[in-house]
Amino acid sequence: MITVSRPIVLAGSLAGLSLMAAWSRRHTDDEPGAATPDVAGWDVPRMAEHLRSLGLTVRLVPGTSPESTPPAAPT
Repeated sequence: MITVSRPIVLAGSLAGLSLMAAWSRRHTDDEPGAATPDVAGWDVPRMAEHLRSLGLTVRLVPGTSPESTPPAAPT
């Protein structure tokens, strides 16, 4: 049976982690990030369509507006 000392295992682990960190950083720096759209003036249907175009499942549910909701009864 081969015996491996702890310093060798530690050095190998650190080398592997360093290579993984360098590889992941290189790939994120090479690919430019997607431009974030300015959504300040968007209405709900437009936002839903944008999210659907990104592959998200969005379901719009009609709700009530605060103006049409009757006030809560005092308890």
